Amino acid sequence: MATQTLALSTTLALADGLPSSASDAPTRSALAALSGSLETAEDTLRALEAAGTVGFRGLDTEAWELDRAREIARRLRAETSTLLVLGIGGSALGASALDGALGPTCEDEHRLVVLDTVDPFAVRRTLLALDPAETAVAVISKSGGTVETAALFRTVLPWLRDGAGDAWTRRLVLITDTTHGALRPLADAHGLDALPVPDDVGGRFSVLTAVGILPAAYRGLDVDALLAGAHSMADRVRTRSIDTNPAWAFAGVHDLWWPRATVSILLTYSERLTLMGAWYMQLWAESLGKPMEEGRAYGWTPGGARGPADQHSQLQLWQEGPADRIVTVVRVEEHGADLTIPTLSGPEDGVGSYLAGTSLASLLEAERRGTTAALVSVGRPVLELVVPRVDAHAIGELIMLFESATAIAGLLRGINPFDQPGVEAGKQYAYGLLGREGFEERIAEVERLLGSP
Repeated sequence: MATQTLALSTTLALADGLPSSASDAPTRSALAALSGSLETAEDTLRALEAAGTVGFRGLDTEAWELDRAREIARRLRAETSTLLVLGIGGSALGASALDGALGPTCEDEHRLVVLDTVDPFAVRRTLLALDPAETAVAVISKSGGTVETAALFRTVLPWLRDGAGDAWTRRLVLITDTTHGALRPLADAHGLDALPVPDDVGGRFSVLTAVGILPAAYRGLDVDALLAGAHSMADRVRTRSIDTNPAWAFAGVHDLWWPRATVSILLTYSERLTLMGAWYMQLWAESLGKPMEEGRAYGWTPGGARGPADQHSQLQLWQEGPADRIVTVVRVEEHGADLTIPTLSGPEDGVGSYLAGTSLASLLEAERRGTTAALVSVGRPVLELVVPRVDAHAIGELIMLFESATAIAGLLRGINPFDQPGVEAGKQYAYGLLGREGFEERIAEVERLLGSP
């Protein structure tokens, strides 16, 4: 049986599928008219790929050392019961999203713990809950100098050495720049396992490199199917038609609605996809929140939301608040489990009696359709993304779809979706406050902006 794939519908995000009151909604012909600009964006992306600057769609198993990552994961699984990942942003969110989506279906005693905070209470609680003698540690930082990851490394290393004894060097793996950075000399000095963050793959695009594959393999997830799904979508997003290329359609609809809609919500009707929302938020925000050539700021404020929980917490705003958002509603067709709401007798039957005999999957689908209808009824654009089932193949597709759509969305407007100057500015201020050499002048700038502490 052929593997089912993701399907994206733009109908409810365009004038054809919205009420006549949404008179300013972009039309299907307007989306079709974007084809030339999308072609240009695709050509730019391919030129960057050919130049060796951008490589996330290449899925280069050999250069990314994915087989070696899986070998290291197998060894660590044999020696430990927990993998502790130290990283932040793109070095942590992808691994968390993979585990959140696929981990619950993996009947395996091995655990993944991701530490992506320097909150002292959280760090202490995490270490107290783990046995260093049973823990492997993966330090993920392309530069090796990311301040949060450096702090976590310096905190965790003595804990690992004291608890694991001479075995600590076998339990520590570094995922970092191929040749440079602060972690490479450490690997050389102690003979540690080190895996690459490829030069042509930025952190937020790196989940399908060793950054995400090592933790996934450690957890026993189906890495082959994950990569197969990504390869399948990589072929689809290279096609040159909005009708066959979901990345073009996703980026194109967003572009048509900007600047009327400057908020992009990913509303998932599956608990297993909740952390994909957090991963999507960094990918979309850090890549697209940029000034355009004419100086005007571009981008969307992204949000990840859980259906139906966030219907109760946010739908009021989405429907009757500012008409400034586009919502991508993710429907899962097969949940892998179901329960039927039982019939009760006596006074307790008065609680939701109309639900007796209804499956929870049917209830969830009614909630999804009801929320979608509520949004469409007032002219809010909705993209509908159908996921056949939450499995490794679908997650690989989903990752490649959003990464490609993000790249195309930026290139459509002539911005660089692969840098993050705003993030770097914040880092430099922090370096100055922490006394890092070369950033002393930043202290005065912070005090000028914020006042003395």
